[in-house]
Amino acid sequence: SIGFKIVAIIGPESVPEGSDVQIKCRYELYNETLYSMKYFYIMPNDSDDNEMEFFRWTPRGRPVKQAFPLHSFDFDVSGLRPLHYCISVYLTNVRTSGTYKCEMSVEGTFQTSSANTFISVEKMNNELEDYVVNVTERDDGSGGYGTQFVSTESVTTETQITTKFVPIVDNIGNKLVFKDCDHYTFGIEEDSPNGSTVGTVRAAHLYEGSNGRIKYSILRLPNEDRFDFVVDEVSGEVKTNTVFDREDSRYVPWVTVRASDTNSQTFQGFCTFTVKITDINDNQPLFDREEYIEVIKADTRVGTNIVRLVASDEDSGNNSAITYSLAPDPNNSTDVDYFRINPSSGWVSLEKLIGDQNRYWLRGVATDNGRPQQSKMVDIVINVVNESGPPVWDQPMYGPVSIREDLEIGQTVISLKARSGIATNPTVFYSLVANEPKFQLSISGGHIRETLKSNNFYLRHRLDDRGVIWADICVNSGLDYETKREYNLTVRAMDSGIDRQLTSETVVNIVLEDVNDEWPVFNSSDRVSVLEGMPPGTRVTRVQAIDRDGTHPNNQVSYAIVGGDQRFFAIDPQTGEIFTVVEFDREERQVYALLVRAEDGRPSDRRHMMSNDSNSMTQLIRIDISDKNDCPPFFYQSIYEAEVNEDEDIGHTFITLTAKDMDKSSKLHYEITRGNIGGVFAVDGESGAIYVSAPLDYERRSQYKLRLVASDLLNENYTTLVIYVKDVNDNPPHFDRQLYQTMLTEEDDNHLPKRVLQVSASDPNRHQNQQLVYFLSGEGVSETQDSDNVFTIDANTGAIYMRRPLDRDLPTGRPNWRFTVLAADEGGPGYSPTVGFADVLITVKDINDNAPVFQQSIYRGCVADNATAGTPVLAVMAIDNDDPNQELNAKVHYSIEVNAIDKNGDNVFSIDGQTGVISTAVCCLDPKTSPKFTIEVMATDGGGLKGSTTVFIEIKDNFDKC
Repeated sequence: SIGFKIVAIIGPESVPEGSDVQIKCRYELYNETLYSMKYFYIMPNDSDDNEMEFFRWTPRGRPVKQAFPLHSFDFDVSGLRPLHYCISVYLTNVRTSGTYKCEMSVEGTFQTSSANTFISVEKMNNELEDYVVNVTERDDGSGGYGTQFVSTESVTTETQITTKFVPIVDNIGNKLVFKDCDHYTFGIEEDSPNGSTVGTVRAAHLYEGSNGRIKYSILRLPNEDRFDFVVDEVSGEVKTNTVFDREDSRYVPWVTVRASDTNSQTFQGFCTFTVKITDINDNQPLFDREEYIEVIKADTRVGTNIVRLVASDEDSGNNSAITYSLAPDPNNSTDVDYFRINPSSGWVSLEKLIGDQNRYWLRGVATDNGRPQQSKMVDIVINVVNESGPPVWDQPMYGPVSIREDLEIGQTVISLKARSGIATNPTVFYSLVANEPKFQLSISGGHIRETLKSNNFYLRHRLDDRGVIWADICVNSGLDYETKREYNLTVRAMDSGIDRQLTSETVVNIVLEDVNDEWPVFNSSDRVSVLEGMPPGTRVTRVQAIDRDGTHPNNQVSYAIVGGDQRFFAIDPQTGEIFTVVEFDREERQVYALLVRAEDGRPSDRRHMMSNDSNSMTQLIRIDISDKNDCPPFFYQSIYEAEVNEDEDIGHTFITLTAKDMDKSSKLHYEITRGNIGGVFAVDGESGAIYVSAPLDYERRSQYKLRLVASDLLNENYTTLVIYVKDVNDNPPHFDRQLYQTMLTEEDDNHLPKRVLQVSASDPNRHQNQQLVYFLSGEGVSETQDSDNVFTIDANTGAIYMRRPLDRDLPTGRPNWRFTVLAADEGGPGYSPTVGFADVLITVKDINDNAPVFQQSIYRGCVADNATAGTPVLAVMAIDNDDPNQELNAKVHYSIEVNAIDKNGDNVFSIDGQTGVISTAVCCLDPKTSPKFTIEVMATDGGGLKGSTTVFIEIKDNFDKC
């Protein structure tokens, strides 16, 4: 709300008795226009120093000679600007002398309260029409700037009367606001130099009324010793104060800018926003191997997939999108002609029939789509075998192998062996192939960065009693289930050939077990097939469930068929292998269903489980009766898990799933068929790469369960991908209210520091589990000297304390305190802390601790010797700095303690107890007998506190000399 105060109104003498004089005040323009004394306008003016502005009006006719008291009014205007409300003040029964009463009628929406204004007009001499106007005005500040104003000004003018006009601005409603704060979308490229411009913020008072300059600053959080950003205190331009690297920690900074009024700490506002660090293409793609070595037979058919290249790029968006191609080896330029590569999936296949060569050399190239493009090469070696083949592993793939996460270093995880194709020299050599390079190179800010990758496993050769060499996979460093749950190790076996050595590879899938109690979880496919016409006892599949408990028999799982078409099948309770009981005819029935239960080996420790009940899980398995020679595609796992940040870029690939088809000539196509709520994910149909296709929001949905189908156009299979959306710190703390307020009694010094308010904020980021830190800013709070603080807050609990007694009254006190309470969280992975805020208003309750004080220690006046009884002589005025709205603390009553006595023993003067106007009590005073009188006037407030002044009154021999 906006308020105005008329501190003085002068009634014109030239208005005929009985007429009404209307004075209008209108707030619309910025220049003063005052017309005649019938009515005039008063408009506010801005001033650089925020002092009260003087306005003048010129009356028609003779100037006023008689002194008289008037009332002034405080009033507030509610509504939107520009304002066109009017106040009408009427002076009734106007006479050439006497006491005038102002009556105010209100047009529009106003609230009024009165304050005392005294105007003394005294003629200086008989020759000059010069007058001195003394204006004293008082405002308790309860609806204003939070500060009380008392001013006395003397101005000598020629036929002019000067008065004051004071704007009263509500400090609650007129705070500084950033109107566009919710729409700021600032960003800066990574590696931008220190001092780069991010954007400009602007704040303004919600309403006009403050002439102070707005100053901008970065809000300093508790224990924060440096800023990532700076702001120009005048223009609001925000710049960087460091150099950002997006790949370093995926850092998303929050910035809180404070706007404050240079004239008052009451006026302040805050704006919190994020600055997105945008990606530049400063990273090369990285292959998952240092070299690709594969073996094919000489009669391999054209179109057969041989090896798949896999590369990743730490950049985002198009900068991380990779296209694959082949390049010739410098020493074998024609070898590349025999092969081709799928640019999306990275699969290398045979382009034409193999010639007479035993080995082919070529290079794979991964190129991103950024500008400028970055690329990386890797060597590919293709060995061709004719008679003897490469080493053959006991299994094409090992695993999943489940181990406890607390398995000691040096312990064996699994033992593998392969048979050599050379009968005369069966020795086989084993090695671990680095699926990730030992050193990762990236370029940031013109510098090469080298990061060592940890190797969690190592390979150990072991010779058994029969002379067979085994490859033991052992733990090399501490494992952590929460950091990484699964490992896929590539093991290479090489024979002992003389002219050339042939190699083959297998994959070991290692799954860590958590040490806590778990349910048995199936990791086998829920859709299998068996050929028709096979005899009873044919193995259909092996179901497998993993119990991730770490001790036996908690993790010992047994199996049983508990539902479905159980009379047609049998299951081994220990191994989970399912066998047929009858011979099937596909033309008679094509599909069967079994409900299989996996149960661990002891009663469950879970609270909600019945006594002696084990942890168990069921899986419904679909068994298709297939024709012979029918090979559907399959995934290695029935369930995959992945994580993705809720703020991840659109187009970011976070996992790639591929299926296997025993039919080498088949081409697989991938499709998401279930669980993709809102279409937030998509899959590349050729490669199986799953990427973000729409914005994610953890607070709306934190988990998705997708069904990914692989099809060879005739047959299909699917797997389940569980995606966990990771919460990031993208919401500031929220207070349970926007304004906290209370009332405190002034001068209360009991039990300091005293708890006066309790605030509470919560973190909308539901699973961040963050400790909020509370702090204050604004009036009564010092950011540099703790001893200067009037108010403090417990950083952990949000309890606000008063440290010293409060004074409400002038000249040093204030009727209210307004400041801001803020809550900062701890940030989060890749995010700086965020800040929430609310307003605090503390009103100071008045006590009667101020006696009335007269504006002058001595008053002088005069009266004509022929004045009749009741003639006004002059007015005195006393001000009580207590709250006029608090009972009778500031209610002043005037009385004459020591009066003058005439020859008849009567009091010569009387005083109006409400207005302070001193009048004659008798008539016809004789200046020759008593030319001067001295009286003592007392002012008493409602609480009995008193103040006094001396009044000298001179008796003149005629009215004109007074």
